[in-house]
Amino acid sequence: MKYTVLIQEVASKRIKELFLKILYDYKDPINASNYIDGLIEAIYSLEILPNRCALVKNGIYSDNVLSYKYLLYKNSKIVFRVEEDRVIVVDVAFAGE
Repeated sequence: MKYTVLIQEVASKRIKELFLKILYDYKDPINASNYIDGLIEAIYSLEILPNRCALVKNGIYSDNVLSYKYLLYKNSKIVFRVEEDRVIVVDVAFAGE
């Protein structure tokens, strides 16, 4: 089964902020672009077998009712939930946040 991946506005904003952070911190637009490209690829890998990922155990997404899961990509944590045939990406956190 292939799932439809939806990226909520908060997650989309966080991805843009992450790009700018990498660009500002490392002054390397190619590295920033490559990191975000890989992150987006990781997000869309959730089209197949999103339930392979672990449940979020603590923090604001540890809600037992909605069953948030996460996928790690390098220094980022992609937080999402699975609803029927959809994967809804709710947040992307960078290490240290």
